Amino acid sequence: MKKLFSYSIAFLVVCLSLSCEEGKDCCVPPPGIEGQITGSWLLFERGYSPGSGYITEPVSENPAQTLTFRSNGQLISTVSGQEDFKYYFVDVDQKVVAFYKQDPGPTPDPSTYTTSYDFSFEEYNLRLNFRYCIEGCHMELRKVN
Repeated sequence: MKKLFSYSIAFLVVCLSLSCEEGKDCCVPPPGIEGQITGSWLLFERGYSPGSGYITEPVSENPAQTLTFRSNGQLISTVSGQEDFKYYFVDVDQKVVAFYKQDPGPTPDPSTYTTSYDFSFEEYNLRLNFRYCIEGCHMELRKVN
């Protein structure tokens, strides 16, 4: 019985070590939703559909287009078309981040999520999907600090 247990443990260790790709943080869990959106993020990809198919385009790093989410709800944006937004709110239940020009307060009404995105973390990048874009338009950002 001890041999079976030892072989099982050895098999599990081998499987885990082979499942990681070189250079990846395999043992680090993916970021959680709450609190993980804070920091500065560099826009590196946009996706959209002009009516047929889906186009994904890289975004130049020069000039850098960034979103900085501060822990106090303030937003600093240099992303083209998003510069006027100064505040954000994360709805953890819906996995939505809403942008505001004026402070929305600690618990804004969901009907005020006019400029909002479904968000997810994909391989440690932040993906913002435009909520009302039927074709699935998105922005993808890489954390810079």
